Amino acid sequence: MLDIGCGTGGSAFLMAHEHNATVLGLDLSANMLGQAIDRLAESDNDSIRDQVKFELLDATTADLPDGEYDIIYSRDAILHIGDKAGLFARCLKWLKPGGRIMISDYAVGGGADEEFEAYLKDRQYQLTTVSNYGAIMTAAGFADVAARDATADFVHWLKVELERMATHKEQLLAEVGQEAFDKLEGGWQAKLVRVEKGYQAWGVYSGTKPAQ
Repeated sequence: MLDIGCGTGGSAFLMAHEHNATVLGLDLSANMLGQAIDRLAESDNDSIRDQVKFELLDATTADLPDGEYDIIYSRDAILHIGDKAGLFARCLKWLKPGGRIMISDYAVGGGADEEFEAYLKDRQYQLTTVSNYGAIMTAAGFADVAARDATADFVHWLKVELERMATHKEQLLAEVGQEAFDKLEGGWQAKLVRVEKGYQAWGVYSGTKPAQ
């Protein structure tokens, strides 16, 4: 499995542990990747250490072997990439025939205000609609493309995280401090407002590399 935008490695470790997958995780953040590598080194599971590897690589330029992977996975990372068509063309080459791509990613709903535009510019997010995301995957050559608007799931998990933060507030304040806590809590609440206005959405996408 190839994990694009693997962050601190949670998905890679889960796939290796739960599904016995061999995983290569790519990320451009040296800070997050360093945490993933440290977690791997600290693992007391020899199989996991053999199955998981992390590399500081840009998926838009990485030189990976064609036909290498059964699965390509990415969770909320491709939002940083403007040339999604180019990335998906590369992913198609990296997959084995019949291989699957599975992605979750931020999307735009409809309309925008100055605050939302400033948010996208500040984060350097390159977002499109859920339906257009799926169309880009289809144009890149993927078959059986599914593009599902999962914004309701996004709202559910944002609320779950906010409830957890409230429950463990004293512990979190001791660990990260008031400023970091307020920034995280405010960020989650702002997402809920943008979703309510119809500006921000979330999608889940999949597709298959044709066997022939």
